[in-house]
Amino acid sequence: MIDLCSALLQPLAAERLGSAARGGADGLQAHEWFGSTDWDACANMSSPAPSVPLPLDSSDVDALLVELTQRCQQGFD
Repeated sequence: MIDLCSALLQPLAAERLGSAARGGADGLQAHEWFGSTDWDACANMSSPAPSVPLPLDSSDVDALLVELTQRCQQGFD
């Protein structure tokens, strides 16, 4: 996982995994972390999601929006 993050977070765009210089999307899909991913099933949306969060009720959504708004105003300190 650290290898994948490191490859995606390169400061120079040309050196990032997924860039044209590093094989584009094919280079990203070939990374070992995605080894068990069925890309055709993803494209066809025929595989189940790895996890599905429970829906939030309206009071949770309101509280979340207030918190995110406050964080934005504070600069995510």
